[in-house]
Amino acid sequence: MTGDGRLAWSLALRSLLIQSSWNHRTMLGAGFGLCIIPALRRASASGDMSSERRFSEDSPAGRGDPGAEGWEGEPEAGDGMRREDPERVVAGPEPRAPTAAHGAGRVEEPSLNERLRWHVEHFNAHPYLAGVALGAVARMELDGAPSAEIRRFKTAIRGPLGSMGDRLVWAAWLPATLLGAGALGLAGAPWWLVVAAFLVTYNGLNLGLRRWGVAVGLREGVGVARQLQRARLVERAERIASVGVLLLGGMIGLMVSWSLDSGALDVVAPWLPVGFLLFVAGVQKGQVFWQWAVGGFLLLVLGLAVIGNGI
Repeated sequence: MTGDGRLAWSLALRSLLIQSSWNHRTMLGAGFGLCIIPALRRASASGDMSSERRFSEDSPAGRGDPGAEGWEGEPEAGDGMRREDPERVVAGPEPRAPTAAHGAGRVEEPSLNERLRWHVEHFNAHPYLAGVALGAVARMELDGAPSAEIRRFKTAIRGPLGSMGDRLVWAAWLPATLLGAGALGLAGAPWWLVVAAFLVTYNGLNLGLRRWGVAVGLREGVGVARQLQRARLVERAERIASVGVLLLGGMIGLMVSWSLDSGALDVVAPWLPVGFLLFVAGVQKGQVFWQWAVGGFLLLVLGLAVIGNGI
């Protein structure tokens, strides 16, 4: 296995803990810092974290002059965070003063802990797709990208990763796998098989997205947005949602058949107009209401069918 391959697996496995330190101040920031440590260690060992790549030794910015063009001591205005809000931003370390060992005009090399502080700032994305940003930032660190560029990249990519992840996982894959497991249960499968089928299918995408995201980010670096477009995650989400609708229809058919065989249809039939009204209201109000309406109606029908069968 190549060095990048080992690093990709290390980052992907650590990404399973990216929500372990979630908080309202930095959200996934602390977890992101935990995950990026292997890349920082590798960059430090290869010498890519040297101060020369962060500051030009002959420029005013390299001497820590805040008024100089290109000075990177503070967040830029376009990074989406307010400078005046100390509770929102975790400040990075200040550039160290020149030392004799480094020569005049050269900034002392930041330590691994100091570099890590720059990565625990506020960051949020879908946890299953955060590996895309994680891998890309790791590549930027290994390639010696300036810290300001890394910060701008993280700020720019977190919104799309959150949106695509929500549509793919929460709005499509999770309902589809739940409906599939429910249909399997209504078909007569034992409970343990239903649970196992759901866990395997759902977490298959979970683990696959994490590994794929880290690999593509580590390979493409700052240009990872092109690969996200080629992956067509939004289109895939729509297809998965269509499969979910098909499974929903199958479940309703199985429940109606079960009601006919058990004599519970007389109990369920009066509630069918209610279900239709909930469906129409859900279509008018939006996707989230529609999901809750259909889910609640299915539970209602299932409960009445069980009661009718018992009666």
